[in-house]
Amino acid sequence: MTGGSVATVQDVTIDGMVSGIVATGARVNVRNTSISARQWGIAGVRKARLDGVTVAVTDPGGYCVGATEETRSAVVGQNVTLTSCVDGIWASRKVRLTGLTATNNSGIGVYSA
Repeated sequence: MTGGSVATVQDVTIDGMVSGIVATGARVNVRNTSISARQWGIAGVRKARLDGVTVAVTDPGGYCVGATEETRSAVVGQNVTLTSCVDGIWASRKVRLTGLTATNNSGIGVYSA
C-alpha cells in the first residue's frame, strides 16, 4: 500500500511473517486482530486506528506500531497490547490510546513528537 490508500483489517490472525502490515504513508484500520511478526507489526503508516489489537515482535525486533518516515503520523484507538518490541508505538504527530498494555519492550513504550 502507498500514500492515500486506506486498508481495513478485521478479525484476522497474522503469524510467522517478517512484517505483519506495511502501509507506507497510508491509513489502516485494524480491529480484533492478532499480529506476530519478526521485525515489524504495523509499519510505515500515516495513521493507524486500532481496536482490540495484539502485536508481538520477536527477532530481531523492531516496532510494534511504527510510522517513522511520515512526518504527520498518528496512532489512535483502544484495547491494544504490545509485546517484545524494541519500540512499542512510534508516531510523529499524535498518539491517543485507551487500554494500552505494553510489556517486555526493550526501548520506548510510546513515542510521539
